[in-house]
Amino acid sequence: MGDSLEVTSVRVFNRDEFVNLVCIYRAPSSNCELFFVSLEYLLSKVGDRSIFAGDFNLNMKPMSSRGRDLLDSFEAFGYRMCFSEYSRVHAGSSSLIDNIFLSFDVFFDGTTDDTFLSDHRVQSLRITECFSRVDFVGDQATYHKRSYSCDNVDYFRHLLSNGSWASLYNEVNVERKFTVFFEAF
Repeated sequence: MGDSLEVTSVRVFNRDEFVNLVCIYRAPSSNCELFFVSLEYLLSKVGDRSIFAGDFNLNMKPMSSRGRDLLDSFEAFGYRMCFSEYSRVHAGSSSLIDNIFLSFDVFFDGTTDDTFLSDHRVQSLRITECFSRVDFVGDQATYHKRSYSCDNVDYFRHLLSNGSWASLYNEVNVERKFTVFFEAF
């Protein structure tokens, strides 16, 4: 990628699924135009299930014009930004120049903590559950994904308020309670 960015990546496997983990560093003095050309090329090649983590050195809080360009580049390829807390605090100034971007829907817990070794804060992302489910019949895959909308949330509330909870109350085992609730919805 020349002098515009440094990249390292790894493909992480879990059973039949994988995730591409891509780490990026952009030097503050590097050419922004070349960086965006290289980034968009990389985004077009890396695949659907990817996580980009990096020190982009483009401020996203407050949002600079180059920070907006970075966010727009990721969003154009279906990624979403995970952190909104400051990632660098130094000499009375704060900025959000580090971040993690996801290309797939997941529930996650994100924390930002001081390392006391650097003026950058560490961003930790713990993926707790994927939204989509894949069923295989032979070589054919069917993807199930929940659609989140105001109507669907209202319908879910309706189901919760009109559901019979007797089987859940009568179940003693906590894991079985979760299964009963999950299968109901």
